[in-house]
Amino acid sequence: MTKSNLLVTVGFFALLAGVIAYKTVNGSVAPTPDVFASQTTSPVGLDDAIEQSRASGRPVLAVATADWCPPCQALKRNALADARVESYIGERTIPIYLDVTNADSPGAADASRLQVSSIPAMYILRDGEVISQHRGNLSADEMLRWLEGAI
Repeated sequence: MTKSNLLVTVGFFALLAGVIAYKTVNGSVAPTPDVFASQTTSPVGLDDAIEQSRASGRPVLAVATADWCPPCQALKRNALADARVESYIGERTIPIYLDVTNADSPGAADASRLQVSSIPAMYILRDGEVISQHRGNLSADEMLRWLEGAI
């Protein structure tokens, strides 16, 4: 085995050990935050959320996550589960949860429309146009600052 092949093999097993450790420590898939319970992509899609936004004057907040994504699970367990964040989202946005776990997931088509390239990803839309976006995990305080700045 060459040195480069050995490094690749060791790297693979280190990554695998990290994923297993993460799953062991953090458990299973985090539940969908309550604020998104009635506004998931099935049956409510992005077009429906945009129409609700136009009628209410509140922007759409689209959050794309996947079950296999550790940062997504952390976002759902922490910032999106924070009572302050949930209250802010519920009062000031039309929230929609885009599940992109696989190509057949309910949110995959809407995520494709938003050109989601990495997750977790959050988008603020007005009149169907993205006015702000953030990729990656945030703390509750960071999420509130981003939302306040975007809205």
